[in-house]
Amino acid sequence: MFNYANPTMSDDDESLTPRDDEGFSTIFVLKPDQIRAKYLFHAQLSEEVQDFEELKINILHLVNAGQALSDSERKLFLLAFKNCVGSRRKAWRVLVQQEQDVISKNNKSSSNNSGPSLLPHLRLYKSEIELEIENVCDEMLKAIDTLLNVPKGQLNTTEKVFYWKLRGDYSRYLCEFQQGSQREKSSRQALDAYNQAKDVVQGPLGLRPSDPQLLGLALNMSVFHYEILGNQQEGLELCRSVYQDAENHLRNVDENEIGANVIRSAKDVLKLLRDNLNLWEQEQLEGKR
Repeated sequence: MFNYANPTMSDDDESLTPRDDEGFSTIFVLKPDQIRAKYLFHAQLSEEVQDFEELKINILHLVNAGQALSDSERKLFLLAFKNCVGSRRKAWRVLVQQEQDVISKNNKSSSNNSGPSLLPHLRLYKSEIELEIENVCDEMLKAIDTLLNVPKGQLNTTEKVFYWKLRGDYSRYLCEFQQGSQREKSSRQALDAYNQAKDVVQGPLGLRPSDPQLLGLALNMSVFHYEILGNQQEGLELCRSVYQDAENHLRNVDENEIGANVIRSAKDVLKLLRDNLNLWEQEQLEGKR
C-alpha cells in the first residue's frame, strides 16, 4: 500500500526519494504484521553480528507490538538483555573489587598519596555503571509487564514461569547495589515475582519436577533468599528439596518421554544447584563451629 505526495524537498532529499513518472514522491506504508516482520529480521541480523544493544532495541519493538512472543523470539529477548546487563554487572563487580583494594592499600600505607585520589574516580565510574544497570533492568521490567498483559489465554505455563522468573531476576540485580528504600522496593518486587512464578509451577498445570524452567527458577530464587534477603536456611532448604525431587524424578522417568535434550538441560541446572548446595552446607557447618 502506498500514498502519493509532493512535498517541498532539498536537492539531497530529492535524489534519494522514489518518484513516479509524473514526478510525485512515493511513500510506502507497511502493515502492522510487515512492521513486526521487519523488526524481527533486524533482530536476527543483530544476533548474527553479536550487536546486543541493537538486538535489544529491535526486540523491544516486537514486545511493544502487543503480541505474545514465539519461542525463538523469547530466546532473542533473553539473549539481548542477558548480554546487555551481564557485561555491566561484570564491570561493576570488577570496580567493587578495585575499590576495596584501594581502600585496603590505603589503610595499610602510612602515606596517603595514591589511594584517596583514586577512590572518587572509581566511585564515579561505578555509579555510572549502576545507572546503566538500572536503565537496562527498567527496560526489562517494563517489557515483562507488557508481555504478561497480552490477551488472556495467549500465555501457557512455561511462558508465565519464564516471564515471572525474569522479573524476579532483574529486580534481584538491582538489589545487588541499591541501598535503603530503593533496595527494599526492588527486594519486594523480586520476592513477589519469584512467588508468582512458584505459584504457576505448583498450580494444576504446573511443570514436572525435573523441568529446566522449574530448576532455573529454584536456582535463582534460592540465591535470592540466601544472598540478598539473608534467609539462608530458607534458601538452603529450597535448593535441597528441588534438587532431590528432580533427581528422584529423573531416576524414574523414561528418557523418551521427555527427550534427551531436556534431560541434558535439566542436568546442567542440577549441577549448579548441587554446587550451591555444597557451598552453603559447608558455610552452615563452619558457622556452627
